[in-house]
Amino acid sequence: MRSSIPVVAEVLERCKDELIDVGVMLGKTTPDHLDATVPAMDLKLRSAYQVADACRRLETLLRPPRPGQYDPAALLRGLSGQLPVHAPDPGIEVERMDLYVGDAAQVLECVRLVLRNFQVEAQGRLQVLATARDGRGRIVFSLGSSGEAPGVFDLDGVYLFDLEELRGRWHAATHGGVVEVSPGTLTLYLEGDAEVPLPTQPYDVRREAALVSLTRRLRPWRGAIGDYEPGHAAPEEVIELYRKTVAAALEDAGRAVGLTGAAQAST
Repeated sequence: MRSSIPVVAEVLERCKDELIDVGVMLGKTTPDHLDATVPAMDLKLRSAYQVADACRRLETLLRPPRPGQYDPAALLRGLSGQLPVHAPDPGIEVERMDLYVGDAAQVLECVRLVLRNFQVEAQGRLQVLATARDGRGRIVFSLGSSGEAPGVFDLDGVYLFDLEELRGRWHAATHGGVVEVSPGTLTLYLEGDAEVPLPTQPYDVRREAALVSLTRRLRPWRGAIGDYEPGHAAPEEVIELYRKTVAAALEDAGRAVGLTGAAQAST
């Protein structure tokens, strides 16, 4: 397995740069000119959130699994609200399913990774079925006989998983599940007969915690559109909110970068 650590380090530096830019803008901002600076700061913070969240999700996928019981039907039903607003709306059919054993967070990220990349190929033709027919729980992504399943899976421009890497991550997340590919279709089976050990890379729970904290701080800006409506709060309060957010986010990002650098040095 390729190490993701250099990738994460580089992307986190981009996140820090966006935050530093906002800090510079704040230094030049006055209460009388928020309408000129807030939209630009919002777009910078949205960009910082996007790259930080992608790093967090990559960290989730590559950390050691934490198995427990989860409901794949509920997971898939809740996924629709987490998809990009510009993506074609897939046809999702979810049947009643039993509980399965696996790492629910990793299962969610694997499914989201596959779904987003299928949507790129789909052009509105994607069908998703979660079923336990024939006694085998599975999630099926289908483009029809004329479609072609993706060969690589892009995690928001941060990391590319090839099919074998996806198979390995899914196998670990589901405690043995397999991935099958046929023309126009990819099937994620929720359980299997055996679990194959995966290569590991340096993992630090503190790095994961820093990434979680960073994305939570920036989450209010994930849907920012670069607009400002005065009157919701006093200008001085708005400036203070941005200052506190940027200072805390830079601290989280710096901590994550430092721990990522330490992990890179140990490899």
